[in-house]
Amino acid sequence: MTKVKFRIASKLAESFKIGDFEKRENFFMTGRIEKGEPIISCRLFGPDGLFLCEIEENELLPSSAKIYHKVKTQNGWIVSDSYNIDILKVETVTTESGHKVVNLIGDFYNKQKKLVAEGTSIGVGVAKNCPVELL
Repeated sequence: MTKVKFRIASKLAESFKIGDFEKRENFFMTGRIEKGEPIISCRLFGPDGLFLCEIEENELLPSSAKIYHKVKTQNGWIVSDSYNIDILKVETVTTESGHKVVNLIGDFYNKQKKLVAEGTSIGVGVAKNCPVELL
């Protein structure tokens, strides 16, 4: 069985931590692979620094579920707002070389309105001043 990994800061990892993951008051995102599936927890903010939503172990917290919704897709899931604008897209894809990689797609800001991480189909790029741990 092929191991599933995250692509974070140009590296492959089975688990990661980005941002303020100790205090969890600002932007943070953590991820691990469990039984071949990505498990994500995060606290997300908009470009204006305002709190958007919080996800714990792939589930929207009740306070976030009033405005945001999670939809399962063929390759993962998406969290969108009431206007169906995607906030976070989580998808597992198989690369040309046969590796299974989890893409975390979205623009990730902190309370200070700084873009601290950017997720695309080629991985998550992390700003120099943003803490990151790969395990």
